[in-house]
Amino acid sequence: MIAVCFFTLATFAGELKTGSAAVKITPPSGAPMAGYYYDRGADGVHDDLFAKAMVFEKDGARVAVISCDLIAVPAEIVSKVRSLVEKTTGISPDHVMVSATHSHTGPVMPKKIDRYKNLNNATYVKYLSELPGLIAESARLANAALVNGRLSIGKGHEETISFNRRFFMSDGTVGWNPGKMNPEIIKPAGPIDPEVVVLYAETPEGKPVSTYVNFAVHLDNVGGTEISADMPYT
Repeated sequence: MIAVCFFTLATFAGELKTGSAAVKITPPSGAPMAGYYYDRGADGVHDDLFAKAMVFEKDGARVAVISCDLIAVPAEIVSKVRSLVEKTTGISPDHVMVSATHSHTGPVMPKKIDRYKNLNNATYVKYLSELPGLIAESARLANAALVNGRLSIGKGHEETISFNRRFFMSDGTVGWNPGKMNPEIIKPAGPIDPEVVVLYAETPEGKPVSTYVNFAVHLDNVGGTEISADMPYT
């Protein structure tokens, strides 16, 4: 269990408003899966993937923070999302942050969508073309759900579930994933980041609106060929 100490952020001048929403972005069956060094196609869904958005407004300024259950969000998609969010909400593109959780049980995210247009997988190509709109929709819905709110920030410490996968080896090399309990391991080649940061939004009456968590860990716990958000789902 992680103990987190929260501090409510003071607000001045105008009221703070906050809203949140989630939109499903699960790829179709057969979509190429990301994260490994060989080809594999999705043959089922363990749990759905989502684009989850938080929007904040204060003194007339609004920002949108969107987290996606994907291995990455290429610049081409981010640019399209920001443009769509501006059209549907009026939020400036430079006030829209789009990030990925880095799930290894999600779809391949090509740097250039055109690269996959010749694949014999029309449903996956269609999914890629529609993905920016789905991600942007989460911000539109979060913006439409704005209510008066307050923010708290908390910090915790967790060092038991992550590790540095580079190790100093007895032969003088630095090994990458040399195997659990490998007798040739001397010690980790570097530290981990154990800090857990939580941004918590609620209404003035104390009703939860959303929670944003930042923790440095590699999302490759589930494996297999079923779509999954991995740790954020569990």
